[in-house]
Amino acid sequence: MYNIAFLIIISVLLFAPLLSFILGLRWHLVAKAGKVDKFFWRYKLSSGKIPKEIKCGDDTITTLELDHLYVYGNSMKDYNILNGQYIFVEPYKTMESKQSIQTYPVLVFEITEQKIQSKYKLRKFVSYIKPNNVDWDVVYTNNKSRIKISQQDFVQECSKKENRLKNKESDYILSETFDEEKGRCSYSLHPIETLYAKVKYACNLVK
Repeated sequence: MYNIAFLIIISVLLFAPLLSFILGLRWHLVAKAGKVDKFFWRYKLSSGKIPKEIKCGDDTITTLELDHLYVYGNSMKDYNILNGQYIFVEPYKTMESKQSIQTYPVLVFEITEQKIQSKYKLRKFVSYIKPNNVDWDVVYTNNKSRIKISQQDFVQECSKKENRLKNKESDYILSETFDEEKGRCSYSLHPIETLYAKVKYACNLVK
């Protein structure tokens, strides 16, 4: 009887830290900062909860009213969002809010038809676009200060992506991402209804 009690005590002492660690694990949704076809799991497993308040640069932010995602990739490095960071985002809750962006935030779009991969991607807002009869030279001129490739490359790239759209009557969002393979920025179109949130903060958290 003494030996059994002794073994139970030893087992508890040995496995209590492991059990505590396991119970402290949390699943965090992942956002792709890069090509959509690059594989990343939907969730990042890490220990501990996101604190209610965290230090982000010079700001102390309250996280309770913000959603958060774990970032894989460096396509938003020009906007101080890096691989391995957590981003804190403010969801767009109405179609009206999705259609009335006034500044140029980093956005989170939903990736459709994903089962096990990450269902979110990061892109930089450039402008709204109605693809039907769009003049890409005019779009380039109107947004020249925010486009980082030549006019010829921009028009060629966007024209190809416009031609692949199934519905050209709807409004779209034109966005920017840094293509790490090409070593330059790339531009693409997204249906407004796939817009999920805008990034408010990006932080390095030890998890």
